[in-house]
This record gives sequence, structure tokens and C-alpha cells, in this order.
Amino acid sequence: MTKYPNFLIIGAAKAGTTAMYNYLIQHPNIFMPKVKEPKFFCFRDLECKWTGPGDRKAYKNYITKIEDYEKLFHEVKDETAIGEATPWYLYSSYAADGIKSNIPNAKLIIILRNPVERAFSHYKHLKSLGRETSKNFIDALNAESKRKELGWGWTWLYKERGKYFEQVKYYLDRFDRDKIKIFFYEDFIEDNQSVINEVCDFVGVSPLVITMEKKNQRTIPKFPTVHSFLKRTRISRLFSYNKIEKLLVKSGFRGQVPEKLTADNRQFLYNYYKEDIIKLEALLDVKLDRWKLNDSSVEKI
Repeated sequence: MTKYPNFLIIGAAKAGTTAMYNYLIQHPNIFMPKVKEPKFFCFRDLECKWTGPGDRKAYKNYITKIEDYEKLFHEVKDETAIGEATPWYLYSSYAADGIKSNIPNAKLIIILRNPVERAFSHYKHLKSLGRETSKNFIDALNAESKRKELGWGWTWLYKERGKYFEQVKYYLDRFDRDKIKIFFYEDFIEDNQSVINEVCDFVGVSPLVITMEKKNQRTIPKFPTVHSFLKRTRISRLFSYNKIEKLLVKSGFRGQVPEKLTADNRQFLYNYYKEDIIKLEALLDVKLDRWKLNDSSVEKI
């Protein structure tokens, strides 16, 4: 008999979902497939026609057929909590409707992160992969609407995917409130053990003592052109980027200086998100002061 997930980590992207997944797979009574982010409910029976750098290649790894999705759970034994983690689900109304139709009683875990910090982390992630072509963060932000018009995929929506109000409301309108648990990335970073204990209680298993550090730490390559070239060719089987980077540095080449989130960019994004944050506070009956900028300073959230 095919078993399906009874809980899902649905987002947001760059808000600690990978760390949570890596913790939960240690639990003896939790099953999660080796494939993180199958994206099935986003793209079931759909064909991707996105045109952004690497979009088509990335799509080849998405699970779009029900039989392939079912295979992810063939190794379930006697675990009572069966889950998967796809942070794209939060953004996708198609995914929400699919989850509601197929596994309506599944418990849903949402992690929300300061949208300004989330957008910058998202940008740095694609920079580290060599996919982001803009020279800097503000150029990428300004290009977002044009990229969307040109058919670039959701992964390039640094700003839009951080507007949580409509995304969260869509799920709250379709699922019983006791089926949704919302966490905040900042709490997860501050006390990951407490958050993991809450998650375990939510999905119906005993607490888990964390014994590992979170993963998914990435750095932007010093030489993005070299990094991108190695990623695209078989040369990477012979030479690692790290070794080549060390040789270039020794030879006197100057690498790329790590980009920082400037005060102006922070203010620009906060202005974009301010109204959405206020609406989210009312929706969830929470205070999100730590996401807000003080009038006297744009440096502190």
C-alpha cells in the first residue's frame, strides 16, 4: 500500500527549511525521502517553459508524475510521521490546491524569515551557484519585473516571494488552523532545539535531541566565471573549484569581494515590504517589530 506524507514543510525559501529537514531525518519515527524539495505539488503534470539561466536544467530534477512521487515513500516502514520539504509550496496556489485535494489532513509547517534578509540570502544563493548574472543585488532587484515578463522562473523572484501575507492567507483559508504551524526563522536560529521540539510535538513524535549543526551554508565564489564554467563542464570531475581558487589567489589574481546588504538596499526593500508586514501581523496576531526599521536608523531591524 502506497503511503503519502502526513506532514509537509512548505516554506519559505531561504528560511531554514534545509536545516529543519536535516534535523528531522535523524528522528527514528520520522520518514523523509532522500530527495529534498521534490516540488511535486507545484508542477504535477506540468511542463516547465521557464527561460532563466539554468531554469530548464533545474526543472529536470523536479518530480512531476504521481508514480515518481510515490516512489519517494516506498521505503517507509513503521514510521508514524511521514513528510517532505519543499519551500516552493508556500508561494504556489496550485500546490496548495493540490495538497488540499490529495492529502487534506496533512500538517503544514511554515517558517517565515525577515523578508529583507530572505531576499538577500536568496540572491547570494544563486550567486554562489553561478546562475545570477547581475553585477550586484540592487541590479537583480530592479531586473525582477522584466525577468518575470521574459518568463524566468520563480527562483528569480527575490522580492515577490517575500510578500508573505497573501501566501500564508491562501493556506489559512483552505486548511484548518490546527493543521498549520508557523515558526519564525529568527526563533529557529536563536533556539533551534526548542523549535524542533515544537515540530516533533506537532507531527506527533517524541522530542529529538539535536546532535548536528545545520547545513546549507554557501559562499559566493571569488571567481564566478570560473565557477560557472566548471559547473557546466566535465572538467569539474578532475579539478575542484576550491583548488583552482587557491591557485588563482596564489598567482596574484584578485577575487570577488563578498557583497554585503547595504543600508540603502535594506531601506529600499523594507519600504517594499512594510505594508505586507503590517497585514501579516494582523493576520497572525503577532508583532514583527524585529523585521521593522527604526526611524532613526536603517542599519537595525
